[in-house]
Amino acid sequence: MSKDDRRNFAGQDLQIVRSPWIQSPFTAGLKEARIYLPARVYEDEDLDWILRHESAHIRHRDLWKNIGLMGLTTLFWWYVPVYVLPKVLTLLEEMGADHAVLEQCGAVEKIRYAKFLVKESEKPQQRMMKTMPVSSFSTQSGWMMGKRLSYMLHEKKNMGLDMVLIGFFSVLIFFGFFFVLEPDYSNSEQTQEMMEGTFGADDLQEAKTITVQPDGTVEFVLKDGSQLVMPSLAFARQICPDLKVE
Repeated sequence: MSKDDRRNFAGQDLQIVRSPWIQSPFTAGLKEARIYLPARVYEDEDLDWILRHESAHIRHRDLWKNIGLMGLTTLFWWYVPVYVLPKVLTLLEEMGADHAVLEQCGAVEKIRYAKFLVKESEKPQQRMMKTMPVSSFSTQSGWMMGKRLSYMLHEKKNMGLDMVLIGFFSVLIFFGFFFVLEPDYSNSEQTQEMMEGTFGADDLQEAKTITVQPDGTVEFVLKDGSQLVMPSLAFARQICPDLKVE
């Protein structure tokens, strides 16, 4: 498909591949992105919608975004909310592609496009690997289709709220792993048991006597009368930097 074709929003020449193994249109490829179509006959208007939508994904570099998300998920696999990001990102990508199509449509065409999306999403789809960096034409859930239709039919009140919520949760999920909440165990019973019988900086500082022995060891006689020997003065000052030895 030539870059000058009115259905091509990608700004570059595109190859279209048909295959009997494909059940739903999608785009794939990074350096040379292609549009993949099922090996079936489409009506002219249906094919027009698909080519516009898929070429919009290529123009928006959605495939690169998906690759970046895969890398993020790999790096932060331990952070559970990161697994919500694919659903949010997919919705934003689909809304972006829909918007590109709708910009060229009148009121009647927008309704016809919405009807076509519903019809296409109801067809049996081949299950593809979730790790594939592809951008699929069809929606993955009724929830996502509902959001897209709400956007396309210009329900401005709901659309604005949805976009604010999507943006908020996207930022929360993306930056959430920078904030690590760690409970304070310092006063717990288990901590107190572990610390029992140990000595801190205050104990050393308030010792009755501090004596440096000929072999370099330091002997402390604490307030309770107990004795403590440390291997060197340098070691003792690591615990109590302000330690004064007369």
